Amino acid sequence: MTKELEKQTEVLPPATLAGLPERLRRGAARAGWSELMPVQAQAIPYLFARRDMMIQSRAGSGKTGAFLMPILELVSWLPSRPARTW
Repeated sequence: MTKELEKQTEVLPPATLAGLPERLRRGAARAGWSELMPVQAQAIPYLFARRDMMIQSRAGSGKTGAFLMPILELVSWLPSRPARTW
């Protein structure tokens, strides 16, 4: 097995709210979250590792938060651009 394939199949430990970047913890607190939902705890480490994910879970299980938190963290590091004026 190649090192790249080993990396892709490595099982990652679940995330915790305390283990997230400070900016995301503050956002979670503003949203009223006291802990991550199970789908979030399982998915977030893979998304931060930029691994492909496909999640099937009930409505209201936290899928949107699982995808958005890593995306927001990545976007927050992009250089800001001036707003367009039309």
